[in-house]
Formats: sequence, C-alpha cells, structure tokens
Amino acid sequence: MKGKPSSFRVIDLLCPDCRSRNSVTLWERVESSDKELVNKVLDGSLFDVPCRGCEQVIPGDHSIDFHDPVGKLFVRYEAQGNIRPAAGWTAALGENQSAEEYRLLRVGSQHAFIELVRIWNEGLDPIAMLLIKHQLAGQVAREFERLPVVCSFDRRNDSCDLEYVVLVREEDELQSLTVPSAAYEYSREIAVRWQSSREQAAGWIDWNQNTVHTLIEATASL
Repeated sequence: MKGKPSSFRVIDLLCPDCRSRNSVTLWERVESSDKELVNKVLDGSLFDVPCRGCEQVIPGDHSIDFHDPVGKLFVRYEAQGNIRPAAGWTAALGENQSAEEYRLLRVGSQHAFIELVRIWNEGLDPIAMLLIKHQLAGQVAREFERLPVVCSFDRRNDSCDLEYVVLVREEDELQSLTVPSAAYEYSREIAVRWQSSREQAAGWIDWNQNTVHTLIEATASL
C-alpha cells in the first residue's frame, strides 16, 4: 500500500557566515517508501544545507511529517516560529485509507523526530520507547543530579539490546548506554495495555513527558 509522494518546497536561504544566497529544498513530508530520504532522516543529513559560497553546513530546523501507510503511523514536528501552517495530515492519505486506523504522534524537536524515525526503522513500539527514554533520563539525572542535554535512541545492537546516546552537559562527550531487550518487552506490555484502553478518537499523542505521566497513571488503575 502506498501513500502520496513525499512533498517539498523550495526556499531561498541566506548563509549566516558568507551571506551567499542558496536555493534550498525543504522536505515537508517524507514517505516511508522513499528509502533515500528515510536514510537522510536517520543520519540527520536531510536537515543540513551545504552553502554554495563557503561550503559550510547550515543546520536547518523546519516543520516536517513522516508517513508510513503500511504501519499506519504519522509523525509530525512543527518547528517554533514556522509561520507557514502545515497541511492537514489526512492530505497524505491514499485512496481507501481511513484516518481512524492511524497512530498520530507529535514531537517537540527535530532531534525527537529523527529519534522516532529510528525507532520506526527498528520496528519498535514508540510508546514503549517513550517510557524507556523517560526512565533512562531519570536514571541519569539521579546519578549526575541534572537532566541530560541529550538522551536519544540510536540503534538496536546485534543482541537486540537498545543503544542510546547520552550527553549530560554541553561540554561533555557523548556516552553510549545500553538498555537490555527485556526492559523493552516489559515497557511494551505497559504500552499495549495503555493503548488498548485509549479511545482511538483521542487523536494526537504528544511524544513527551506529559504522555509518560498520563500513561503511568492510567496503567496503574488497569
């Protein structure tokens, strides 16, 4: 089953270093079937713009959607200050697709968007992974007495354990932390219970700490 093609718009971007004008393609929706684009999301290069004047990389930050018509997943990131409203997500649907079948996830940062696409790429449950992310960040905060700047899923290793990258302070080096697969299976059971009790009509799920608190409170009474 295929959705509509990935969509983009072209803008002019002024390099902050050399002031060269660059014609830039901003991808507004990436379809799961576009493997080249998906790979660029996974490694972050989709958001980097090489300046034609000084060849420096200009980091981009813009609203973008990810659509998987087979897995019925839609992920949306709305960048702050983006005055151009995103099209309704149902514009991505193909014929004979129903909006009610979808899981709709919203994220608050470009890093979280990339992380969710990595989670999708590994075939993992995003709600279970949100719970693990919250627990891991809390563990780091207890150890270092501060929340980490970065706590992000990177990949699944050969043992099917979860590899995370963690940055405690801006001046520190990235660390790699491993979460055993058994922890994921336990979190997935909680996520399945929560999602089965949740009304589909509730619509968007914000992939953040507020949802974790709602999840924990709801499953405690199930």
